[in-house]
Amino acid sequence: MAISKKVLQSTIATLLLLAIAEASTPVFAATAANESASAAAAKVPDLGELIASFKPNEMKAVAQRYQSDRASLTRFYNVPMAPDCCARLVWFGKDWLVAVQRLDPATLSEEARVERARLLETIQRDLRQVQEQARGQAEIASLVPFSKTILDLDQSRRRVDKVNAPRAADLTDALGEVIHK
Repeated sequence: MAISKKVLQSTIATLLLLAIAEASTPVFAATAANESASAAAAKVPDLGELIASFKPNEMKAVAQRYQSDRASLTRFYNVPMAPDCCARLVWFGKDWLVAVQRLDPATLSEEARVERARLLETIQRDLRQVQEQARGQAEIASLVPFSKTILDLDQSRRRVDKVNAPRAADLTDALGEVIHK
């Protein structure tokens, strides 16, 4: 069976794109293979190293890194109402808040001090939003009794657990019945 030139080129292009995407994945982008309670302990990068690499506005690189890492977390924890999502985003925000607060503003340029203040405000706002969302979810939890089952299925999917098809079918049927009540 001969493979056409067009199919081969398309396959090679796709593989190259996947390789580039994987090589450029930020530190906090968790993979299913290494995401666990202990593996989730990724730390804030060395902010001094980032600052040294970005002299015009030293804090710009730090702010970009925060946004990039947070975006990676929200892509992995893509169900905002999940308790593990809220817990991980709170942990992330608190670690970053402490790290940015430790930076001595006196050693920064004027632009960087302004950027630092903006970043602190952003982190604090993000933390407040996650905590408010968690409180809101806790308030409506009794109205959505099937949410735990759905969240457990999603967490299993993210961990890439082996699927037990009969069990998954039973859970789905049971969910349908609970939702119709």
